[in-house]
Amino acid sequence: FSVFVASASYGQMVPNGDFETNGVWSGLNATYVTSVKVTTQSGSEQLNPVNGAKFGFLQSTNSTAFIAQKFAYSQRPNSFRYMYCYIPGGAGEVALALVRLTKYNTTTQKVDTLLNVAIGMNAGSYPWKEVIVELSDKYKIAGNPDTAYVLFSNSAGTTHLQGTTLTLDNIKFSANSASTKEI
Repeated sequence: FSVFVASASYGQMVPNGDFETNGVWSGLNATYVTSVKVTTQSGSEQLNPVNGAKFGFLQSTNSTAFIAQKFAYSQRPNSFRYMYCYIPGGAGEVALALVRLTKYNTTTQKVDTLLNVAIGMNAGSYPWKEVIVELSDKYKIAGNPDTAYVLFSNSAGTTHLQGTTLTLDNIKFSANSASTKEI
């Protein structure tokens, strides 16, 4: 007698979370690129996408760079994942990611916030680094969302230094918890 147990998990890409098509994200001082030269402690280096042909590139010029989007989303993810490189223009810079899941409450006729998470990135990172944020313990109320909001900013501090760069790729939600590696 044997027992076979199977479970399904998902890694649902945020719409255009791989930056392969134009559009979807709104923002300021942000673009999609196929490669870019960045200045690191080792000198000038070529940065390419994690996979695919493009990635998101946010760089401060006269102001902070950011990208954001709001989209229909009905899953209840356990983690939020993305790849990034962060090259601050100087001391005091902090990049920021925000994730918010909401649901319209038909009883109160108001929008309920199921989850609101901020992720700070305060140290330079090169090359690509993966971030896996546990969400399952951050839900405020039960149920599945109907809307997701995702925002990234290259400078959330008070300095907003010119040249501060945040690159992003493979932004997604996952059913797996942060302690479980996807295969």
